[in-house]
Amino acid sequence: MNNRYRWLLLLIFLLFIQISANFKQHHVVNDIKNFAMEGLFQVIETDLNDDRVKEMVIVGKNYVGRELLFYWLTVNEQNQPVMLWKSPNLFEERSILWVAVGNFNGYQKQLLAATNTQLYFYNYEDGSLKLAKQSVHNLEPLNIVAGDVDGDSQDELIVNRIGKITDKYYICYVQVWKYRNDQWILMAQSELLGNIRAIAAGDIDQDGKAEIFVEEGLMLSSGNIHLLKLINNQLPVVAQVNKSLNGAAYALKVKQIGDQVKLVTGTTKGFVNFFSWDGKHLQKELEELSFKTNLVDLEITDINNNQKSELILLGHPNRLLFLEN
Repeated sequence: MNNRYRWLLLLIFLLFIQISANFKQHHVVNDIKNFAMEGLFQVIETDLNDDRVKEMVIVGKNYVGRELLFYWLTVNEQNQPVMLWKSPNLFEERSILWVAVGNFNGYQKQLLAATNTQLYFYNYEDGSLKLAKQSVHNLEPLNIVAGDVDGDSQDELIVNRIGKITDKYYICYVQVWKYRNDQWILMAQSELLGNIRAIAAGDIDQDGKAEIFVEEGLMLSSGNIHLLKLINNQLPVVAQVNKSLNGAAYALKVKQIGDQVKLVTGTTKGFVNFFSWDGKHLQKELEELSFKTNLVDLEITDINNNQKSELILLGHPNRLLFLEN
């Protein structure tokens, strides 16, 4: 065996060790097979009372009881969910429920819940959430997230909307809305991007402004990730990764992990992947976690305030997993 092949085998061995080590970084501390509702849609990190202790909101549906609900939760020392507050039933025919948390009005963090036709603003007051405002809207959201895309310290509402309907799928686009003088003002709109299945926002390039990420594709097949940035009131695609994941990524988050901000994805085949920004491109990292569940959403946060990052996974239809790093 010549030196070239020896070095190649050594490189493969070192990569295997690194990947194996990454797989061992997370271990399950709680696995709840049937959590709270018949179907789970969304999990997001919150700190609604600004005490620097993280909580989470989980959104879901009871199909038989015709209920759309969200739970505001923390966990105890045994990593068991502890309910802080439960929403009223926000059921609406042919609607799903989405939640975003942000400083929409410029002076107070709020939770915004959206159905097909209604927006609900909730404020934190005296240990619970109080409905501050309910209004009718025409946003027709397939998904919503919050993010400060213009860097003014006020979060915008980012909405995934249908642009065209074909026989087999939706062709969607993204809009950015700012709340000003008690009404929503359209700031920017993207071109048609495809059948968007997930959307996220976060400042991955650390310039003080959040970028927008969407994953689009057909059925449950691997899709494409687009990075959009607000430039001169436009939302151009500035980077793209094509068909690099194993399955459709319905889970998409931008998170601070160590000293880096990364895009984290979760797929219908149970894979969690990480992308970093090199200044020009999204780079898929070697680390890959695999779980025997169809992932619906994920979150990474120190939910139990133990100085360790927990990976929180939602599996179809109503599985809730907690993993520690």
